[in-house]
Amino acid sequence: MTDKPELQHDAAQAGFANAVVLGLAAYVVFPVLALITAVMGLVLILNDRLVPGLIFLAVILQAWVVAGLWTHFRRTKILNRDTRVVERQTREEREERES
Repeated sequence: MTDKPELQHDAAQAGFANAVVLGLAAYVVFPVLALITAVMGLVLILNDRLVPGLIFLAVILQAWVVAGLWTHFRRTKILNRDTRVVERQTREEREERES
């Protein structure tokens, strides 16, 4: 095939594409949502709306944090698995050429 894993079209490439989407969610979307939620919770608390403010800070904010951590660890798992697949494919192709 090719020596460049990024040019191969197989399951590993699909996994890398999924990792890009998970990376966007883990490092951009969920932190922005958490920041917006924290600001809204603080604004509610400062405007004497204690219960909704605490719900924003204690429930919704924590949901964004947990979701961001989950996507980060899922992305890492996918990248590690697909890197091993690409390394194995490259090694097999190299051995075929040498034979």
